[in-house]
Amino acid sequence: KDFESVVNLLDNLDYTSKLNYEISMKKIKDSICDHLFIKKKSSINIEIHNNLFSINFPINIPSRIFFDNQQNVSINNINIKTFSNEYLLFYLCLHGCKHLFSRLSWLLDIHKIISSLNINWEKFIKILEEHNTKSLVYTSLFLSEKIFETKLPELIKIKHQNKYRILIKYILNNNEDFEVTDKFSFVHLLLFDSFKEKFLYTFYIFRPSFLDYQSLDKEYKSELVYYLIRPINILSRLFKKLK
Repeated sequence: KDFESVVNLLDNLDYTSKLNYEISMKKIKDSICDHLFIKKKSSINIEIHNNLFSINFPINIPSRIFFDNQQNVSINNINIKTFSNEYLLFYLCLHGCKHLFSRLSWLLDIHKIISSLNINWEKFIKILEEHNTKSLVYTSLFLSEKIFETKLPELIKIKHQNKYRILIKYILNNNEDFEVTDKFSFVHLLLFDSFKEKFLYTFYIFRPSFLDYQSLDKEYKSELVYYLIRPINILSRLFKKLK
């Protein structure tokens, strides 16, 4: 509910975004869940989330599950609520895989949490199995092990499969920035464990994205307009890339 106020506040503090929120703010907010703002003079990044998961990344996990599992941490003598250790690690694995770890810092966060916090690994495994996210999570953990030599418990190591090695190779060879593109990814398709999620993800090809909403100079009430221009925009971006 505070999304618009926060965007305006960051704008007043000289933070910039690659998105133009003056055009189709509601549509942008509904289509993506994380919004990056950069203060150029200091290179400080602030990323605000208006949802935990995007409609284009069909993970069927209710947000309340995370907010029902919170703890207090002290930062500069201020108590702040955050997710429990297990749910925080769980979310960071899902979020990093969503972006195919295009920022190395997301993987470093996973490494540092495992290295410095007390994780109940039996509870953690139960969480990811309950929500059918094994490929997303184990790929994140084993990628952290590969890059940062993260010490994983035996309970996790025995879950290693050749599938995860293949997914890690795909991620390491990826040169797309999945923060700013709306490209369909075959890697993402492999990362989903359920057929339902794979099926829903394929609709990402047809559904208008924030780039489509931003391609017009004003907002149109009819969603049909954006569905009609999406194929044109995809081809246009493809031709620009080929050049």
